[in-house]
Amino acid sequence: MLTPAAKRKPSLRYKLLRHVLWPLVLTWALGSAIVIGFAYYFTTQAYDRSLLDDAHALSAQVRSDPMTGLSLSLTDAEMRAVLFDQTESNYFALWRADGRLLAGHAALRPPKLVQGEQGLIIDATAPPSWTDGTYLGRAVRIVSLNKTQSEPFVVVVAQTTDSRNRLLSRLLMAGFAPQVILLVLLAWWLRRRVEQDLEPLSALRSAVEQRDLADLRHVPPALTVGATTMDIEHLGAAMNSLFDRLQLGIAAQREFSGNVAHELRTPLSGIRLQAEHALTLSADAAIQERMKKLLMSADHASHLIDQLLALAFADEARHSVPLTKLDLTEVARAATLRHLSLADNLQVDLGAEGVEGSQPLLVFAHRVLVDAVLDNLIDNAFRYGRADANPKITVSVVQAGSEIHLTVTDNGRGLTQQEASHYKGRWAQASDARSMTNIGRGVGLGLAIVSRYAELLGAKFILQAANGEEGQSSGLRAGLMFAVKS
Repeated sequence: MLTPAAKRKPSLRYKLLRHVLWPLVLTWALGSAIVIGFAYYFTTQAYDRSLLDDAHALSAQVRSDPMTGLSLSLTDAEMRAVLFDQTESNYFALWRADGRLLAGHAALRPPKLVQGEQGLIIDATAPPSWTDGTYLGRAVRIVSLNKTQSEPFVVVVAQTTDSRNRLLSRLLMAGFAPQVILLVLLAWWLRRRVEQDLEPLSALRSAVEQRDLADLRHVPPALTVGATTMDIEHLGAAMNSLFDRLQLGIAAQREFSGNVAHELRTPLSGIRLQAEHALTLSADAAIQERMKKLLMSADHASHLIDQLLALAFADEARHSVPLTKLDLTEVARAATLRHLSLADNLQVDLGAEGVEGSQPLLVFAHRVLVDAVLDNLIDNAFRYGRADANPKITVSVVQAGSEIHLTVTDNGRGLTQQEASHYKGRWAQASDARSMTNIGRGVGLGLAIVSRYAELLGAKFILQAANGEEGQSSGLRAGLMFAVKS
């Protein structure tokens, strides 16, 4: 299960796309800024050159007369022809070197003025210059051209900037829109390719997440062999190698426990025979008490061996248990009859419910496993589920809708929810000393075996209070819940 911190971490797909797309977007933004700068520069240069040509054409129409001085030789109509533009408005001014207006619009002042003996005068030596300004409330581009004939003068020409701005916008849109489309297409293509390359990794993760703890089969080759990168294949091979090593370790442990259990049967049988023989021959009360304790210890060890062998069988058979149709009423009836003699010896009221019906309750199961489940549950009820007065144990088979419940119910102290979860594990035992009289101490494997057998049978393990509410001290109800299959 992922921790909260791990859930907040970004996915590999997101990080790869971020590492690729962010530099790509930044590079595109920088390139666009450079393109915009060059487009603005060259557009401005073209219009400024045209504006300077108009200033030169106007300056060519200035005449110098020794008697009258400088004069403009163009009429108003001719002036409009010289400065004609279909889309823009043009304005001009001619200034003498002493700062007096020769012709044109007085508001268009030349930008270069120096301090002379008689005040501010025009700097006739300055090169042509361009400035941005406003005239009559409109943005204009202004050029100042210094000329020298019989006397210096300055030509100032201003032109509105609407057409150049529109041209610049069209240039930017013509270059910007295709780049955005290409960037979006590239991002879509990268995302798709990254998802395709990571899809085997996602499939591999999903396949491993859906497995239980005992499933150590190899990863299906279809998840890794068809991957587009060698890393996925290497990961699949590494996981298969890990599963092989785990299987070897588990098999070694299982074989060891099975061998130990088998090897211990013979000396335990000998110990039991010797203790029974000594108990028969000796009349000494102390010796008889010791022999009885020895017999109880031998029974406890034998029970432990049986439980270990049962667990080993469950682990061995996890993929090979054949399930056939089985009548649970007959199984419950037979299990109850098997334990009647022990129940009489322990003075326990052992009964069965739902086993006398004419209609069999059929499920897909395995007879040996179901018998082992009932034996363990009844044995646990004898050990831990007997009440102080009138102990009662009931084996029942009940159909509830699409489910069949096979349970063993006692009237002991019951279990809390925390205890129920704890006792499903191996080596967990009840701590109530009252439950250990007469039949000896348990080994803490019974419920673990039942839980494992339930998995093999495809059933749900029930462990709750007898009244159906966990955490109450009103007896324990333990068993299996089967889904009815047609």
